Amino acid sequence: MQNNKDVLLQTYSLKELVKFVRKASPFYRELYQNISEENFQLEDLPIIEENSFWNANTVINNKVITADPSGIALKTGGTTAIPKISFFSREEWDFFAKILCLKLSETGIICDGDRLANMFISGGMYGSLLLTHNIIQAGFLTVLELPIGAGKNVSIEHSVSIMQDLKVNVLMGFPYGIIQILQYCKIHNIKLELKTILYSADMIYEAQKKYIREMYPNILISSDAYASTDSGFLGYADKTCDINEYRTDCRYTILEIVDEKTGALIQAPNIIGKLLATNLTKRLQPIIRYPVGDRAMWVENENSKFRKLKLMGRETIKDDKIPIGNTILGYKDFLQALGSYGEQTIGFQLNINNANNKYKIIVIIAPADLNSCNNKSVADDIKSSIFKNLPMLSQAELNHEIWPVEVKLVPMSEMEMDSRTYKAIRIITDKK
Repeated sequence: MQNNKDVLLQTYSLKELVKFVRKASPFYRELYQNISEENFQLEDLPIIEENSFWNANTVINNKVITADPSGIALKTGGTTAIPKISFFSREEWDFFAKILCLKLSETGIICDGDRLANMFISGGMYGSLLLTHNIIQAGFLTVLELPIGAGKNVSIEHSVSIMQDLKVNVLMGFPYGIIQILQYCKIHNIKLELKTILYSADMIYEAQKKYIREMYPNILISSDAYASTDSGFLGYADKTCDINEYRTDCRYTILEIVDEKTGALIQAPNIIGKLLATNLTKRLQPIIRYPVGDRAMWVENENSKFRKLKLMGRETIKDDKIPIGNTILGYKDFLQALGSYGEQTIGFQLNINNANNKYKIIVIIAPADLNSCNNKSVADDIKSSIFKNLPMLSQAELNHEIWPVEVKLVPMSEMEMDSRTYKAIRIITDKK
């Protein structure tokens, strides 16, 4: 196994990176035309406008990348929720995996001798299983990997059987996929030898964390990394990080939190803003003051080493907005309106259709207690809680401005997943 100190990761100073992209990228050359070539700070550079970035970052006649692409091309949703192509050179992809492997090794979240089930999605040019595989095999860990994967063609029954046979003790995957596996085990009275659960690519609910701990009281629940296909390395979790918290490392990626309206830099803790990334290891498809699509807040003071932040949810997208009378409701409004029932909700989706110019809203819930799925009174109580916390919704139904709201309780296995990424769909619409 390699010694961590022997590893050299190629990074660039901000000035080196900006000087390079001004010469090699038409997009950045135009963006920085009014910026001094020598006397500038990071906050002097304009924040990337996502639509402009992706309109320029096309498959043909790409104006963002700095050379003909070689290495690896992957699909990414970017911040537009529309799949695009993201490029890494071979060296950049290698560094990306090594950084994350190094963090998992240094924090002790993965240990030598662990047996890991890699339950991320493969194929379709999506990178989650591939990146996780490269991280595990990057050379700082002596472990056994089971690249099982996830998706409609992957049997949970067969996957669990393999985990039993090979005594898996670390389960890695999307939160919803992990909960599906554990719920299957609970139904069939199967006890895996798990000591660690590592989730990624999505936030985890407190109710999901509680559900896991009821089955495995002493288990470590952590993110394996904070990263994305477009931005690369963003942060990492150590054993001091609570749910959806991450530490930063500005040697590789500089993270900023800015006011969502003004773009002003936020340095004080506990103030929510838009998260920006500047990756100091990527030159083929440069990422400089790029909005990663998450809202976040600092939870430590400005001078803290490897300063910790907390993710506070994705930025609102168009399909997340539901006009009800004079009010705009979103996904999080419905989730919060569950009240005490939210503590037992391990899966949550909205099905929203516009029929005859009236919204039809179905609230889909996977309860921790499977017996609730066939209990109409529980569904009625949940609807009452939603109406109590969102009275404008109740009034809209009473006035026949919307179709009657439905609450549907289903097992986790019946939650609708994205067929490409196998992540849970937050809002199912008639546009799908």
